[in-house]
Amino acid sequence: MPGLFAYVIDTNRKIYPFGEPVSSLTVGNESIGAAQERVFGSLGFQVKKIQNPDQITQEGCLLTYDNVFLTRRVVRDFLKAVRTTGGSARCALPKSLFTELTTPGTGLSYEDHPIGKVVPYNLFYLSEKASWNKDKLDALPRVVPRFREKVVSSPVPSRLVSEKYQYSVTSSVIFHIDNWFHLYRANMQALTIRWVEQILGHKVWTIFKLLLSLPGLPFHGFWSLAKRFNTRKKGCKIHPTALVELSHLGKGVHIGARAIVRGCIIGDGTYISDGSHLQYTVMGKRCFTSKSTILNGVVSFSDSDVCPAMQVSIVGRNCSLTARSWILDINLKGTVKIFDGVKVVDTGTSYLGACIGNGVKVGFDVVIGHGRAVPNDLTLVRDDSDVLRKAPSNLPKGVPLLIRNGIPVQKDD
Repeated sequence: MPGLFAYVIDTNRKIYPFGEPVSSLTVGNESIGAAQERVFGSLGFQVKKIQNPDQITQEGCLLTYDNVFLTRRVVRDFLKAVRTTGGSARCALPKSLFTELTTPGTGLSYEDHPIGKVVPYNLFYLSEKASWNKDKLDALPRVVPRFREKVVSSPVPSRLVSEKYQYSVTSSVIFHIDNWFHLYRANMQALTIRWVEQILGHKVWTIFKLLLSLPGLPFHGFWSLAKRFNTRKKGCKIHPTALVELSHLGKGVHIGARAIVRGCIIGDGTYISDGSHLQYTVMGKRCFTSKSTILNGVVSFSDSDVCPAMQVSIVGRNCSLTARSWILDINLKGTVKIFDGVKVVDTGTSYLGACIGNGVKVGFDVVIGHGRAVPNDLTLVRDDSDVLRKAPSNLPKGVPLLIRNGIPVQKDD
């Protein structure tokens, strides 16, 4: 479809605490802006940036915003549905686990539709030239593309919280990225998007991997498949005792002895040390984990040292987190609330860690609460008054001594 345009409105939105334009932030190690260019380009649309919808000069075009992350499948199926209904339209998805997980804090809400409840998103098809504005766009009829998802549950500490941890497996994805929680959700969804697109887009490769897995299926079932379904680029070094399953490895990735990498996207040049356990995690380029690091559902941008045990959190670029820094990730008294730089937003989930801004250094025994965002370039250290600095030779022997102001003192009765 040569000569067609996909217009992208620049929102000038910056995501706290990173302070960067939303289009430059990454989902699955690809910037949102680059993902839009790739998706629209694959369907024959040329991306054109605008400031307002009244700058649109063409009919038969697409329109979205720079804070919208979407997949090729949802755009393709939306276009197919529009050709059936005719006229201009706004994309909507049916009520599902995906919409339940991704709409909190976006201002989007459910609407009635002949197929049931739907959520309208900022993806439009404009069939005619008009003086477009927000009110006219909002009033366009909702068109629902084909949508399918598989709901997967993960075990949780049920004696701590009653909420189930579930996620949606689908590649019919469209997100409004308005804060760091949405950015986190989009990155977690990128893990399943990458695999659905890999399997459906590379059928010969998929059949070959299935054939390799057949001998182990009677004995190991799914896990026989998991260890075969990996992709890796040139220069990767994987220790023979390491276990890599359902993961995408960039160029020059190093994985040490007895490390486990499961369901991850690992960027070029990242070094994963011996005994590290990474599960459902996105690591940017040139990241580092120290020995025995445990990461579960973590997003790390490029050039960061991510060394503690950590879950459901984001780490910015050029960060350094020591092995004894701690991030809390469960709210026992309800849902986690975050600050998006302007207002407090309820995430709708009890499971969420923190967001570490770019250039942050976190020292020994620093504890960061759930839902907290650490601004860029801070260095956080603990109160060192109980760290031994001086030990006089005349201290009493064989009795308990406390550290106060760096000096051992006899415990009070």
